[in-house]
Amino acid sequence: MSPPPPVLVSELSVFQRIRRVPGVVAGLVRDGVYESWGFGSVAAGASRVPDALTVFEVGSITKVFTATLLAWLAEQGALSLDEPIRPLLEPHVKLKDWQGREVTLLHLATHTSTLPRASRRMMALALRNPSNPYAEYQLEDLHADLAEFEPGPELGRAFEYSTLGFGLLGHLLTQIAAEPFEQLLSRRVCQPLDLSDTVITLNDEQRARLAQGYFFGRPASLWDMPVLAGAGALRSTAADMLRVLECSLGLESTELDASLRATQEPRVRASDTLGIGLAWHRTPLDPGGPDAVWHRGETAGMRGFVGFVRERGLGLVLLANASAGVDELGLELLERV
Repeated sequence: MSPPPPVLVSELSVFQRIRRVPGVVAGLVRDGVYESWGFGSVAAGASRVPDALTVFEVGSITKVFTATLLAWLAEQGALSLDEPIRPLLEPHVKLKDWQGREVTLLHLATHTSTLPRASRRMMALALRNPSNPYAEYQLEDLHADLAEFEPGPELGRAFEYSTLGFGLLGHLLTQIAAEPFEQLLSRRVCQPLDLSDTVITLNDEQRARLAQGYFFGRPASLWDMPVLAGAGALRSTAADMLRVLECSLGLESTELDASLRATQEPRVRASDTLGIGLAWHRTPLDPGGPDAVWHRGETAGMRGFVGFVRERGLGLVLLANASAGVDELGLELLERV
């Protein structure tokens, strides 16, 4: 293994010191080669350095996997991206439209459904159990939120990031496929991409490789998302995330090639500097230059970033075991490595 690029060492050293991050794993795909390096420790005061097989919560990076599953099901003809979601819901759930315009699967996947980031019900339950904020949110809560929801006039037009919306999307995909979300995602996305450590339920061996997360210096517990799993429930490793980047860059062909490309296509312009695909964010690194395609993830005690520039064959993974955002650092490093 070659030494890490000096810019990676210097930037991560500053990041760890200033943001009080015990450990980081960085992975890089460049010139058809992928490598990873660990910095710090898997837990405060521990001697073990995190590595490519250390398990982290990846939070909202899960949305990329949910979007890939959506694209695959569309490719198979099991659904249409423009399909309204109302007929896909349980029969007793009533969902309003906006002047005849329906919320669709595409709206959920591009954060244009006008659903809020989190509902009042979600926030109330989170306040009751702040260490595990989504654990008590049940299917009947989702149904009640949908019954109260009224789409706005910006339906399909305005970007509003929604954890609730992507959690709903994951639930709808289980309805369409008649299969539990974790099993469906494993069989249709993780196994075809050869991702052995990208799971929701950790086995004993994976749990032994788990990093300890920290929320502003205090140990944080793992999150459970029984109903909103499609929005952020996955745990994974830098090795698996590098594999996702390798396949997303088209460096190795899999049966999901078309689905991966479909998730990357720009679908919505959120701002002058942000485009949205199916889950993926797109940001130009330089004016007029190619886009970085990326997503971040966060839980109480862990943060993650995955991003790539297809035209340059370049990809970057950052996984950290503390509540310190890495997305800005990730985009900066994609420019400089």
